[in-house]
Amino acid sequence: MRIQVTMQKLKLIVLLVLVVLAIVLVLQNTEAVDTRLFFITVTMPRAVLLTLTLLTGYTSLSIKDWGHGAIKLPCPR
Repeated sequence: MRIQVTMQKLKLIVLLVLVVLAIVLVLQNTEAVDTRLFFITVTMPRAVLLTLTLLTGYTSLSIKDWGHGAIKLPCPR
């Protein structure tokens, strides 16, 4: 039980450190950049681009792990 509580605290600390680092990274990059999305060129602050990239990565990992283990394939015999 003690190890489980310690691991939960460690995961929370690591998560908080990563969130703070992401916020610092985004806030330090405020200049505008041109971004090409297929046939469209969009001008946006680099902080917005980084935030969208971070959210896209987080969302894709969440979707990937969302159904993890939910579908069980039959075992060939």
